[in-house]
Amino acid sequence: MISLQRMFVIGMVLMLVLAACGTQPGGSASEEPDSSEPAASEAAASEATAWEPEFVDGELQPLPDGFPNEPITLLNADDPASADGLYVRLMQEIMNDGLSPVQINIVDRQSNQYGTWEALQFMETEQGGTDGYWTVVVNAPASALDHLTVNVEELTGYTVEDLNMVGTTEEVPFLIYQRSDAPWGDTYEDMLAFAQENPGEVCYHSLDPGSTVDITFKYLMSNEDSTPEFEQVVGPGSVEVATAVAAGECDVAISNVDASFPHFQNGRIEPLLLSGENTINPWNDTPTMSERIDGPVALPGQIRGLAVPPSVPEEHREWLFALLSAAAEDERYQARADGEPSRAVTTRDHESALQVALDTFAAAEPIVRELGLHWDQQ
Repeated sequence: MISLQRMFVIGMVLMLVLAACGTQPGGSASEEPDSSEPAASEAAASEATAWEPEFVDGELQPLPDGFPNEPITLLNADDPASADGLYVRLMQEIMNDGLSPVQINIVDRQSNQYGTWEALQFMETEQGGTDGYWTVVVNAPASALDHLTVNVEELTGYTVEDLNMVGTTEEVPFLIYQRSDAPWGDTYEDMLAFAQENPGEVCYHSLDPGSTVDITFKYLMSNEDSTPEFEQVVGPGSVEVATAVAAGECDVAISNVDASFPHFQNGRIEPLLLSGENTINPWNDTPTMSERIDGPVALPGQIRGLAVPPSVPEEHREWLFALLSAAAEDERYQARADGEPSRAVTTRDHESALQVALDTFAAAEPIVRELGLHWDQQ
């Protein structure tokens, strides 16, 4: 017979042996998680987060993974002479002047009515498109509005949240203006008070109902204490609208600054308000929409920059932002802030630019639905 004391000692020895072998009594070896993979992953993430743009003799250096090591294409989804086309050509000139380590090329390829999203879809099919070797010029607010009148998600699989903005570098507000001989005064407040007190007597000349400028005007009016009622006249284009107001055929309009500027020079129109938050030459003393609206200013006008497909790695997108923002600091680009009419040279990163699109979508949807123009109302 083995004494109880001896049995206890033997049992203790067996437990120690099993523990040393990584085995639990009555079971197999314990499966402790391998901590090496998470540690390696955390180290890689830390390295990516810690990356900072490095310039050598003015040239932005590639990422540690070698990106980019082949030419990058800037896609213009509009006419070469459009605002997007001119923007992308200036950026190419600056980037190729010793700033980029690889050649920057341009492709002009006009897209359909949901151009940004079709362009993103196209780039994903091109060689290097999912790595960041293709990027498209976009106007962030207008891209968001595409989702209201066209079922872009069904056609492309993209939602507004999928707008993978590299960043933006310029903002061009719309100008709200009136004929210079308007009887109520020469300020926005004067016009608003008259329109509120005299429903239907103020003629508002617009582009097609549901156009970006029309939605912007209606969004502004909907944020007033009392929404005025206008007589709305529709014109075929911004130049025609501005000309009609300058000629006294209508009272008030909103359009891009390039269309209204000649009539301002001739003293035929009075500026009332600029959409967005920024003033530009020659309307630096003109109030902005941000002074009339509490909270974020949706529908600020044109906010132009670059975007890549959603599949592009974040670190590659951030490298492109470093290139874009460096190009925006060049004196050739900064000169855009000095012309007449000028552009507000303001750099937004991915998060800020995307938020503009999301705010625009949220603000515009009830207006588009009220007009009966949402894609699901067709």
